[in-house]
Amino acid sequence: MTRIFRRQDVLGGLLLAAFGVLGLILGAGFEMGSARRMGPGFFPRILCWLLILLGAAVAALGARNRGDTVQPISWRPLILVTAAIGAFWLLVDRTGLVAATMAVVAIGGLAGRDAKPLELGALALFMAIAAALLFVYVLNLPLPLWGR
Repeated sequence: MTRIFRRQDVLGGLLLAAFGVLGLILGAGFEMGSARRMGPGFFPRILCWLLILLGAAVAALGARNRGDTVQPISWRPLILVTAAIGAFWLLVDRTGLVAATMAVVAIGGLAGRDAKPLELGALALFMAIAAALLFVYVLNLPLPLWGR
């Protein structure tokens, strides 16, 4: 029985179902309404139940079929991607969108073991220019390009 819980599909399905249950618990205070007069909790509750059903189906298929077993956690990508998101959050108001985007791409790119500095720098520059054009000039979002 314990070997079943070491399969990726079983654990992934149980995780999906757990998120669905968590959504039902957190959204319990919202009024459901009816199909004719939907309340604010109608659509999220339906999505949570669908997530639970999908998770149960994935877990059941994973238990029935022999699949890949769970690998140990890769700490380097987990830490560096989390640090990249945190760096963006800390830098976007202080240094501007361009520097924050370059930082998030550079730090996140180091999560891979085959990152080459020149390629990572070129990608960071390209993404910073693309983010500036898209968010500031096309979508007109009030983000500072170069800090405040």
